[in-house]
Amino acid sequence: MNNYNKIMLIVINGLLQFYVAAYNIYGWYWIYKLIFVLNSGWEGYAIWFFAMAGQLFFILDNRGKLKIKYMKSVD
Repeated sequence: MNNYNKIMLIVINGLLQFYVAAYNIYGWYWIYKLIFVLNSGWEGYAIWFFAMAGQLFFILDNRGKLKIKYMKSVD
């Protein structure tokens, strides 16, 4: 059962990383489409902003699982 848990942890972490990468690519595709293709009003930009903010909060909540490291500020 120990090997099963290790494999599942690797699979789940891989899926999380794939989800974040795919969502970011999709988000940038939609902002391009809003600006250059659809000529959308403010509602489209607001929806895009809140969707991307939700993704950012997901990343911040799971940064340990996603192996994201932040640079520390130099004082």
